[in-house]
Amino acid sequence: MSRQDEMRSLVQGGRAAFVVGAGVAIYASSNSSLTWTELIKHGIRRVVDLDPTKSDDWADAVNRTLQVGLDMSDTNMLISSAGMVQDGLNSLGDGCFADWLKAEFSTLSVSDGRQIDALGACGLPILTTNYDDLIEKQLRRRGVTWRDTRELQEIGAGRAEEVAHLHGIWHRADTVIFGGQSYGTLLERQGVQMLQRAVGATKSLIFVGCGDGTTDPNIGGLLGSLKDLVPDSSVTHFFLHREGQEPSGLPTNVRLISYGDNYVDLAPFLESLAAPPEDVSGKALTAVEVELTHSAAGIVADQARSEVLLAELVDDVENANLSDLLMPPVLLPVTQQAYANSQEMGVDERISRCNLADETRTGRRILLAAEEHSGLTTALRWLIHEVREQGQLVAPVYVDFRTLNAGKNPLRKRVIQQLRQAGYQIPDNGDIPDIALALDNVVQDLKGRTLDRVIAELGENHIAYLVIGTRQGAEHELMKSLSPALNGVTQRYVGRMNSADILTLANKVAPARARELTDRAVRILGQEHLPRTPYTICMLLIALMRGHTFSAISSETALLDAYITLMLGAADPHQDSRLSLDYLDRRLLLGVLAGEFVRRDTAALAHGEVAKLFDDFFDSVDWNEDSLDALNDLIHRRILKNSNGQVGFAHSSYVHLFAAVRARDDQDLRNLVFNSALHYAEIVRHYAGLTRDDVEALRKVSDILISASSAAGPAESGHFFGNRPEADKVLDASTVEELLNSLDLGDALAHSLSRARSDAQFDPLDTISDDEREPFPADRIEDAPPLYQIMTALSLVSTVLRDSESVTDLGLKREVLARTLSVWGKVVTLLETDPEFQEFVSSLARSTAAEAGATGERLEKFVMGMERSAPVLVGVTAINSSLASRKLARTLSWLFDDDDFLSDAGASILGAILSLDLGDGWAAQFLKVHEHHQLRRAIDAVMVPFATAAYYVQPLSPDDQRDVEEFVAVRKLAQVSTTNNVQRKMFLNQVKEALRKNRNLHAQQRLGAGETVMRKVDNADVDTTIHGS
Repeated sequence: MSRQDEMRSLVQGGRAAFVVGAGVAIYASSNSSLTWTELIKHGIRRVVDLDPTKSDDWADAVNRTLQVGLDMSDTNMLISSAGMVQDGLNSLGDGCFADWLKAEFSTLSVSDGRQIDALGACGLPILTTNYDDLIEKQLRRRGVTWRDTRELQEIGAGRAEEVAHLHGIWHRADTVIFGGQSYGTLLERQGVQMLQRAVGATKSLIFVGCGDGTTDPNIGGLLGSLKDLVPDSSVTHFFLHREGQEPSGLPTNVRLISYGDNYVDLAPFLESLAAPPEDVSGKALTAVEVELTHSAAGIVADQARSEVLLAELVDDVENANLSDLLMPPVLLPVTQQAYANSQEMGVDERISRCNLADETRTGRRILLAAEEHSGLTTALRWLIHEVREQGQLVAPVYVDFRTLNAGKNPLRKRVIQQLRQAGYQIPDNGDIPDIALALDNVVQDLKGRTLDRVIAELGENHIAYLVIGTRQGAEHELMKSLSPALNGVTQRYVGRMNSADILTLANKVAPARARELTDRAVRILGQEHLPRTPYTICMLLIALMRGHTFSAISSETALLDAYITLMLGAADPHQDSRLSLDYLDRRLLLGVLAGEFVRRDTAALAHGEVAKLFDDFFDSVDWNEDSLDALNDLIHRRILKNSNGQVGFAHSSYVHLFAAVRARDDQDLRNLVFNSALHYAEIVRHYAGLTRDDVEALRKVSDILISASSAAGPAESGHFFGNRPEADKVLDASTVEELLNSLDLGDALAHSLSRARSDAQFDPLDTISDDEREPFPADRIEDAPPLYQIMTALSLVSTVLRDSESVTDLGLKREVLARTLSVWGKVVTLLETDPEFQEFVSSLARSTAAEAGATGERLEKFVMGMERSAPVLVGVTAINSSLASRKLARTLSWLFDDDDFLSDAGASILGAILSLDLGDGWAAQFLKVHEHHQLRRAIDAVMVPFATAAYYVQPLSPDDQRDVEEFVAVRKLAQVSTTNNVQRKMFLNQVKEALRKNRNLHAQQRLGAGETVMRKVDNADVDTTIHGS
């Protein structure tokens, strides 16, 4: 499909919006003075004419500013020149700016309305940055501005015909965005930003009459905002231009399309976008026929809409577009496992997702396989609906193979029945219009000869698009049956969602919190090994979005609990515990089952055993419930699964959570779990997250850490926490300039704490297989290497400590935190000398460097740096992910007043880095560590880069800003030979001044309130150099 065809499909499918520039107004009015440049020049003359005190120097200054802006394509300079004009007019008195606008625009009239008429005929939202009202005059529509928030929302949703003036309209002078001050006002209006974000994320913008896109700040600013406002959107936009006058510097998702050699060619081009529709054979369709295809698409959309979990978070769901509720499916040419494996390979060897534009063209024949509960039915409905949405005028029809009757032409009968529901008047033997058919739940030999009869019908000419859905594992036999009868059937698989998909989905329901929602969802998906299906993602987002719950979800356990609570029916308003089991009853029942799994150390029980267990429980509480009904209900809710007569939990995380639920009330089970705490570490972790105040639980896991650390033996003095040789300590004073340059953000934030990748499209979730794992380790943890045991114990103790926030034994909390940080420091040192770990890091570093094109000395230097820095990176990231909680901030602060804690280099250095994520006051901890360990390599290699990164991009209190400047300056001073106190003081001031300058330069990268460098590092959004070689 050509770019022009792609755009035409979007226009005719109502999935685009026009952004109209000054070129359309110039053509319509035959007035060439409506360009931005000419408008500024007119304003200069107006000011000079009305104010004799304005000298030629003032006019020359404005003209020079304007010319510099034009020459350098500098939007800020252009806006500055406009601001000078506006200030000049306003200085003449109230109303002078409005009078000038009236003089410029009030007398404009349409002399040639073909371009505007063509825009109107397309039936799309019209947005403009023009100040004139020519479009309204020609199309007889009303104009609204950025101040009319409600109307803008209606326009963005495609439910209103007003013309949206994004930068104001001349007869409402207070809405006109002209100079810098008014642009600042516009940027502060969330309604306008939300409109641009919503439209830019869901509709393709078509820029018309916008020149080269850069000389008009209105257009240039909007183009530039597309990437900032919707950074992760996959929507493509279009910029129409004359042949040979292609603009440059546009965002990568804006495609150029030439409409012809001359400007008069634009009107016919626009008219072609709204040409009468044709069916796939090229025959023109009547308006009634077009409406019937729309009605058929509406039925499919309603079917999908009724199953959409996010519907409860969307206002007016009945009228919402399907694109506002559903994510496009992930289609792969291979299985998810093969795709995930390929993402670990080189860039050229990685398998790519299928292009959905190609997969929704008429003429396609697709066999789509998917694992159970992975969204197959929704994907099928989305595909056939999208075929119609792309402007291909076919009627979408969804058929479940299991509903087909035996006999002659079973598929034809069902298709006619579906089309009649959409309003088609088709007799039994009548012609069927072109359809996009989704045939779901097709299984070989399910109904004897029914499949053979259906396959014989699939070659009919009226099936313009076909997608067949089947369960993964049955696709190969089904393909053998399809191939003789159908040519060109393509095999596809439903894939898993990645981080970018989750962010897009989160943007649909909560744009302001989308990143935070995504980060939380991604973290629990990885930790709990949950399937990345649309169902799971939607349930997680709902759990996070439910009213007060979002702020209350302080741990992964709390989020998993909220997620499962929804699955158990907590949100169902029709449940009545007096008449049937409610979600609390189901929760109790599942706890009993999980406890039995733990006692038997098994992942599944026979179906009859589970039913008997449920019967025994109902008898114990004297409930008159049917065990089989309860069991089938839990399987239907996807909490349990039945595989060949064996019943188990659908995911191992569910076993762990419900066993923890049961352990709160079952002392025997609790003793069993804690006596083998490392074996049942996941249950212990969830138990702490649910109780939050169990002192004994915290004490027991702390004792386990002591045992594991002792078994690992002593750790020799390591590289990072060891002293730096005196020869490495100082530099010649002549290198001061170079040293100051090293304070730039580019050096402080150069390499990722996660794996370095050479391509920006890489998504770590794509490498993860979410195949189900056994709930309990098959091997005894006691037989594992000591280093593995100590890291397992550390991870467990860290999480239990973080989640035991309501424990009131403060001495115990301080003791456990100090011990945990100390042992993490020991692990860093042990990793430095562990041959298996170093071999893994070396191999990873070499492949990463080679992929980036590094060779020879450069490669070896990179590998050595990675080998030395990897151990401390493990410690830093592990502590940040498992210990970071503001409710530990006071406990940690108390430790920094303890000399014994401060004397432990590893513990105090890692504790200082942890404090970065716990609120104000962290810089004072950095200074304290420096006082005790100023000769340790980790000070310059780890703490200075983190402190510098936080100084540049993190919101800071005045005290933290002052202390960071002091810390970094003193550390830089330690690298320079100075001869006297005057020289030392001068150098310290130079460093602090350089830091302040760089902080101001990077103000645009400042994180939001509550965000920290450590959280961004953990999400691989902000990177930190570790200097250690």
